[in-house]
Amino acid sequence: GDDFTVVAIAAEPRMDERGPPFFRRLEISHLALYSDPRLEFANNLGAANTLPISILYDAKGNEVGRLNMAAEWDSEEAKALIRAVIAGKTVS
Repeated sequence: GDDFTVVAIAAEPRMDERGPPFFRRLEISHLALYSDPRLEFANNLGAANTLPISILYDAKGNEVGRLNMAAEWDSEEAKALIRAVIAGKTVS
């Protein structure tokens, strides 16, 4: 929706050739995909050794949650967390 954006950042040096076929195969059409071939972004987060990583930011750009593993973002708990952050509520 207008209040929430998901961005994928792939630690893949050949994302330009591998990303589009991967997204087509999974029928992903509404997700921005960025490439971090040298792990610069991941290193700056201190997360290069713990991929995958999910980070949730509030509307002001503050990190409000981090999960250093695969995440079930379609679970009811995750949806409740996202709704709370969009509403500006403090989460723990």
